[in-house]
Amino acid sequence: AKATIQKRLAETKIEALQSQMNPHFIFNAMNSIQNYIIDNNVDDALMYMGEFSKLIRQTLNNSSQQRITLKDEIRYLKSYITLENMRFKNRINFILNIDDDLDVSEIEIPPMLIQPFIENVFVHAFDFNAKDPTLLISLKQIDSFLICEINDNGKGIAPENLNKLNTSKSDFFSLLIWKHLL
Repeated sequence: AKATIQKRLAETKIEALQSQMNPHFIFNAMNSIQNYIIDNNVDDALMYMGEFSKLIRQTLNNSSQQRITLKDEIRYLKSYITLENMRFKNRINFILNIDDDLDVSEIEIPPMLIQPFIENVFVHAFDFNAKDPTLLISLKQIDSFLICEINDNGKGIAPENLNKLNTSKSDFFSLLIWKHLL
């Protein structure tokens, strides 16, 4: 009974965190579209709106699921990264390494499990002065664990901000990412 309660508590926390992220992201996306229109950049505005609508559709589809395939999560992340990278004038190099032995169609994880980490990279790691900004996501399986490594060559965390990490929305996700998922 205790395990069932803990599992439901974890699921509830994930749902709460997902609902907090969505309005923030939607606001930023709408602001980006507005800026493209103000700059009279119709092509980028249309491209951004197309990617944004695809991502919203995926979010709606995934939000009703307790688990989705890793393949669907990767598709979601690629759409998200495309949108965020557009705000950086597509300067950020994105590399996705998936271990050959990993069957992304069979592994299921909670939806939007990895996305908050990626969001933190775009919010905190890079600014417009970054030289050759790179985001690397590696997925592999060790025994019955899914390992997701997210690396960037951004500016890092300032020492005065280290104490603030305890209140980050992604803290809960960092615990779950190492949890037995397979």
